[in-house]
Amino acid sequence: MGRAGFDSNGNLPPGVVAMTLDQVRETFTWTPRRQALFRGLAAAARNLACAGVPAIWIDRSFTTAKDEPGDIDGCWEYVPSVNVDLIDPVFLELRPPREAMKAKYGIDFLIADSRLSDARGATVQEFFQTDREGHRKGIVRVDLTLVSGRKGPRNKAGSGGRP
Repeated sequence: MGRAGFDSNGNLPPGVVAMTLDQVRETFTWTPRRQALFRGLAAAARNLACAGVPAIWIDRSFTTAKDEPGDIDGCWEYVPSVNVDLIDPVFLELRPPREAMKAKYGIDFLIADSRLSDARGATVQEFFQTDREGHRKGIVRVDLTLVSGRKGPRNKAGSGGRP
């Protein structure tokens, strides 16, 4: 896809774009700032994958033609088999400004099916498919079942439960 895959607004074309982490790196890391953000994203993806999180979505300025994004916005998919005891606690803080997550990983993630009060009840994934000017745009979905080191879903007694 490369930089040529953006529309006239600098966004991905509307829809969900399935990628591996390697494809995200190859497609979105053309500046040192983007490379640094990707390293944080990869570390976050490994943590979430080890807890059994099946997928993450990434969005906003990191998935646009912008050369120097401030962070990587996105969300992670909660399913009942996720072992929340293995998730870094920064991913369980849902109230803004989520500074600990930004400081540690350079990302700002929410839980995917959360509803946003300032987005007319849209889920995080729905909200991320419209830019700030109201244009429809794409979002990247990364399948974490393909991430190295994944331990898979756990059903450990006493763990789990919706965060």
